[in-house]
Amino acid sequence: MSTFDVASGVAWRTIRVVLSTPAFLVPTIMFPLFFFVAFAGGLSQVQNVPGFDYPNGYTAFQFVFVLLQSAAFGGVFTGFGVARDFEGGFARRLMLASPNRTGIVLGYAELAKRRIEPDNPAQEALNQILLAAERSSDLVRQLLTFARRQPIEPRVLDLNELLGRTGTMLRGLLTEEIELVLDFGADLWSVRADPSQVDQILANLIVNARDAITGSGRITVATRNSTPAEGDRTSSGDAGESVLLSVADDGAGMDHATLERLFEPFFTTKAAGKGTGLGLATVYGIVQQSQGRIEVESTPGRGANFRIYLPRCAPAPVAAPAAIPAASGAKTETVLLVEDNAELLALTGEQLERLGYRVLATASASAALAIAARAGGEIDLLLTDVIMPERNGRELAERLQEEDPRLRVVFMSGYPADILSERGVVPGDVQLLQKPFDEATLARRIRSALDS
Repeated sequence: MSTFDVASGVAWRTIRVVLSTPAFLVPTIMFPLFFFVAFAGGLSQVQNVPGFDYPNGYTAFQFVFVLLQSAAFGGVFTGFGVARDFEGGFARRLMLASPNRTGIVLGYAELAKRRIEPDNPAQEALNQILLAAERSSDLVRQLLTFARRQPIEPRVLDLNELLGRTGTMLRGLLTEEIELVLDFGADLWSVRADPSQVDQILANLIVNARDAITGSGRITVATRNSTPAEGDRTSSGDAGESVLLSVADDGAGMDHATLERLFEPFFTTKAAGKGTGLGLATVYGIVQQSQGRIEVESTPGRGANFRIYLPRCAPAPVAAPAAIPAASGAKTETVLLVEDNAELLALTGEQLERLGYRVLATASASAALAIAARAGGEIDLLLTDVIMPERNGRELAERLQEEDPRLRVVFMSGYPADILSERGVVPGDVQLLQKPFDEATLARRIRSALDS
């Protein structure tokens, strides 16, 4: 694509937005009309009034001036409209692209781990890549959940285990002069919370503590079992046993006035541009949503200690690791894979082949129809992306099932199932393979569909 093509495309796009934006058209039409009514008609009557001595051509000059003003005013709002249009498009593309990219990183990291020896030093680096990809995946899902204003997904957690897995990532938030100490409590009770939200709590509190330290310092993250004193209750009213998660620093500390407003949205003591004032407000909201409570102890010059109490819950049952289900025989089951992202297409195809399936892979719905026609009913399952350029996954599945009603179908998408259902892209009762996914999840979903 040439520079001229890009420039012309942008130009036509801008013209379309301008002509379709009421913020531009309304001022441009209404301001001159207002001028004619309020000025042009009035000037013809007041020009003979003492003190109103207008030169010839004044009315025409005013008209042009107001017209230019209206155009400029409308142009400003058109700029906002273009920005909003770009932002909306970017957000939609990000929603779709993020799961794909995260899935690619997750998948190839899993492949690399299997291809190298268990004692290879690179295993630890791959573990960190997998952890980061999983956390990114959780974050994407959390953002989608937030955007849809739907409930979170709490799980039974061991905070010691979670801290052990995220310790390296937390240290990455700090400078070399600041020491991070992880103090794990013995025989820690379980809590019920969303793990991605606990990560968010820790990240916000760590960053807050870091910014309170000038030069060298120490941040201590500790866990303990706790039985609240009489009268102490969590947000749910429970005065029973809790798990304490504390983040303490030896930074500047806070005075009483700051402590009183600490969890207010947009309140910050940081310099302009250094903070949004939403970090601690977010922490407070998450703790309340998790039926816990938060306390802060701080003195100017003596650091701060944030203490979060989460209600104790019964530990999750220990289950043996589930085996990854494979194909029923050596390359006897055929999967038609349709994915318009080339990298994800190659990765998913390799995963399916390793699981023992015969794979027919393509990047478009039209090519998938051609492959199915040549296969002559030998395809057992269609694994297709939902959102594709030519036709969506549902349309492709319906077309193929008209020819072969026994064909099993598994949809995959980065969009949540409820959004796809609301827009009529997939049926409401469909089981969606949510991107990003690992090989084990892929294997279970494919096997479940084929055996149903």
